[in-house]
Amino acid sequence: MNAQNKWLYDNQESKLIERACISYAGLEELDSGNVVKAKNNMKVAFLSQEFEVLSTRTVKEEFLSAFNEEMEVAERLEKVQKAIEKLVDDLELMGRLLDEFDLLQRRAQAVDLDEVDVKITKLMPELGFAPEDAEG
Repeated sequence: MNAQNKWLYDNQESKLIERACISYAGLEELDSGNVVKAKNNMKVAFLSQEFEVLSTRTVKEEFLSAFNEEMEVAERLEKVQKAIEKLVDDLELMGRLLDEFDLLQRRAQAVDLDEVDVKITKLMPELGFAPEDAEG
């Protein structure tokens, strides 16, 4: 395979991968074929070149916004924990909140919530951001 053919092959392959990601993200339908993930727990992400950045967020907060499910779990965990801390009299409600907290902790483990910060810390320098850019 000569260099020109290799470039054409690599370019076509990358276009197929790009189309598969766009399809998987639900932005377009494929004309033919199927998108199949290599592993069941594999995540496919798509970052549009056109997106809104909120000027009120830090760079790290913008990255965190890409982890939608994980952030929802984190926010709910925080709310339930604060509610538990305030309760002293209603044992029945506390029991229900503790059950919900337990379920949320299991969900947090399932979505690797503890790894989100690590992933962002590793990703930022790869995209040209310095560690001090994280907090604004």
